[in-house]
Amino acid sequence: MIIGIDPDLRKSGVAVVDCGEIKELLSLDAVNLVLFCRERWVKDGATVAMEDPNYNKPIFDRPGLNALARLKVAQNVGQVKAAATLLAEFIASHGVPVEMVPPLMGYAKAAKKDADMFKRMTQWNGSSNEDQRDAALIALYGGRYGARR
Repeated sequence: MIIGIDPDLRKSGVAVVDCGEIKELLSLDAVNLVLFCRERWVKDGATVAMEDPNYNKPIFDRPGLNALARLKVAQNVGQVKAAATLLAEFIASHGVPVEMVPPLMGYAKAAKKDADMFKRMTQWNGSSNEDQRDAALIALYGGRYGARR
C-alpha cells in the first residue's frame, strides 16, 4: 500500500493506492495526515511517496504578473516547501517510510489538471480535486514506491 501526498500548508492532497489501484482520495490537514499515515503503516504496512517541492530550486518568472503577484507566488511556494519538509519529518518520526519524489512530468503532470484524462489513466470514477489527483499520480508513478513504475 502506498500513500501518495501532494503537500500543502493547510490541506494536503492524499491518495491511498493498493496493488496499482486507487482506493481513496482525501484532503487532510497536517495533524490528521500524520495520524492517518501512522495508522495505515501500523495496520497495512503502508509507505509514503510525497512530492518534493524542494526538487525545483528556482522560482520561475511568470510573464504578465506584476511584482506583487510574483511575491505572492514566491510566498506560496515557500510555504509549500516548508510544509513538505515538516510533514516528511513528522511522518518519518512515527516510523513510517517516506520517499520524497520529484514533481511529476509529462502525461502524469497533465493528468493532474485534466480530470477526464486522470479518469482514463487511472479508472478512478469518484470525485477528485487537483491536489488529490496529484497525490494519486505520485503514488502510482513517482519514485521507487510507485505502483506502476
